[in-house]
Amino acid sequence: FHAVSYVWGDPKPEKVILVNDHLFAITWNLAVALIRLTRTAYVPLRLWVDAVCINQQDIDERSSQVQLMSQIYRRAEQVTCCLGETGGAMRDVIKVISEINKTLHASATPGEIYDWLRHFPKIWTDDKYGGFWPKLYVVLNLEYWNRVWVIQEMVFALN
Repeated sequence: FHAVSYVWGDPKPEKVILVNDHLFAITWNLAVALIRLTRTAYVPLRLWVDAVCINQQDIDERSSQVQLMSQIYRRAEQVTCCLGETGGAMRDVIKVISEINKTLHASATPGEIYDWLRHFPKIWTDDKYGGFWPKLYVVLNLEYWNRVWVIQEMVFALN
């Protein structure tokens, strides 16, 4: 199964999905996360989503499931983190980080890597990077990072 890590956002149900032939109300943020996940899936996905898999109205069940969270995320084939809306900032940040990673891995010697890092400040002003720092700021200030569970979900995730 694939586990989904996301921000609940407004708890008011906004959308309805079909789960095991039953209608199920979900939040807007979960709907957006599920659309993104399934948009690129070429095969049916078995998902574990807390709002769907745990009866949120049953305090005893919620408490017992919280004790199992580390096992759930550890056993997941993949954990997908849905950070929220970034207006394209995430795509641009990942593009720049990938370019930096390629550049550093292409450098053959520690000296070349050091030399590249010394010139790294041009990322602040170089149009080639398309305003990287403001976009990184947007990504790092998403509500997602304020969640306590993020640490557990990422630490226990194998993929």
